[in-house]
Amino acid sequence: MIEIVVLSSIIILSTGLIYYTVYISSPKKNRNWEVKVREMSKLFNSASNHIGIATDLSPEFFADPRITESLGQAAQRGVQVRIVYDPAGYQLKELDDLQKLVKARLIEARKAKKAFTKETARHVMEIDGEWARLETYHPAKQMVEAGADARIYRSPAVAYFAESEFNRLWQNSVGQRGNSTRD
Repeated sequence: MIEIVVLSSIIILSTGLIYYTVYISSPKKNRNWEVKVREMSKLFNSASNHIGIATDLSPEFFADPRITESLGQAAQRGVQVRIVYDPAGYQLKELDDLQKLVKARLIEARKAKKAFTKETARHVMEIDGEWARLETYHPAKQMVEAGADARIYRSPAVAYFAESEFNRLWQNSVGQRGNSTRD
């Protein structure tokens, strides 16, 4: 399993921007994996409108039942949950619990038409136009090897960027499934 280490907890700037940084380290050290799962579950549980995720479907994250449960619960509350995934990454069929949510039409998942590259796409997550998670670029399935990090921001401006990036990827994807009433 991949370890997430919080090196800087929460930083509040005079501009009101709030963020914290998580860095990926050795998958053999697992003491802080809980931090990522706990914090992302909290964000999913707090969602009231929409969640957009552009990802390589890392099984260390998406196979964790706390993540799939919080996404499923958000969808049951009426939150639109959409995932667009990198075709060079893991596939939906490899993630039973996530696939069940898609088959139950609780969430939507689409495969991007082209593999994510440094020039064309990045892994982003956006929640309700308020929260955003941005990762430094890394090839699919290689976050640890690439030394990538992820930052979570509470900022409408950063969330707008992440949502724009997600929507661009969503529009250039195939295989719509789920219960979306908006696109």
